Amino acid sequence: MKDILGNRKMIALLLAPALTLYSAIILVPIFWSGAYTFFEGNVITGFKFTGLSNFSQFFHDPEALSATWFTVRYAVIVTVAQVALGYGMDRIGPLYPASRQPGSFNALEGFLDRTSTVMAGAGMDELMTFELADERSLYANFGRPSEQRIAVQDPKSRDHSILRDSLIPSLMAALSGNVKEDYPQRVFEIGRVYARDGGGVSEAWNLACLVAHAQSSYTEAKMYLSSVVRILTGAEVKTVASSHWALSAGRTAYVAVAGSRLGTVGEVTPAALEAFGLNVPVAGFEVDLTRLFKQLK
Repeated sequence: MKDILGNRKMIALLLAPALTLYSAIILVPIFWSGAYTFFEGNVITGFKFTGLSNFSQFFHDPEALSATWFTVRYAVIVTVAQVALGYGMDRIGPLYPASRQPGSFNALEGFLDRTSTVMAGAGMDELMTFELADERSLYANFGRPSEQRIAVQDPKSRDHSILRDSLIPSLMAALSGNVKEDYPQRVFEIGRVYARDGGGVSEAWNLACLVAHAQSSYTEAKMYLSSVVRILTGAEVKTVASSHWALSAGRTAYVAVAGSRLGTVGEVTPAALEAFGLNVPVAGFEVDLTRLFKQLK
């Protein structure tokens, strides 16, 4: 081994294949590409020497300069990151400032999570729909006026152009898309709704639930509502005959807990069922969880 390492001819002979391959694959294309910068044309039409004109065009092309600047920044960031990792930056532990008020989970979020768990435990399927909806689902299908709608300026899609003021239309649309599935279907959603408030817009977290099958009724919807409120708050629900744009007259009531009106329960109108293409009765409720949570505090 010492004889080989001390023999320069032998070293050159051993390195020659690797250096030849490296030069053919790496070095030659680099120099070849550099030489091409002084010419224009191709192998078919031939090449014409242009001197520095290609460089002049490059430095006057905004897109080329932008791409070059992006490449330089990327290379710097990657290099710095690799060097930092090499010095063990990833092993530096976090240092938290001293505080007498440590963080905690948001109380409202915890209440919403508990509500979701209770509803799922009652055999409901949770849905998550868009806060932006279309005018037909929100208003036309229920025969209600849309003057108070909160519309998005220059929407990208008509299907997502209005901030919803209720969760019931979204759930109805979901049931409409599942008419070929087996019944009963029991769905709920916990989501934000929006309403005009003076010159501004207010928002609140609502819970809505719909039950769809041949025997669904006001009584069943109220049973689910009463159970959920009792589990969450320990309070009893009071219902008083009322009216609602989505629910049938005489089969509708507003919901009150501890004297505060929180929502509505009832059976969906036949006209709305027909508009959404549903052939089975649908009953349900919608309550303001934000207001209910404030009562607990």
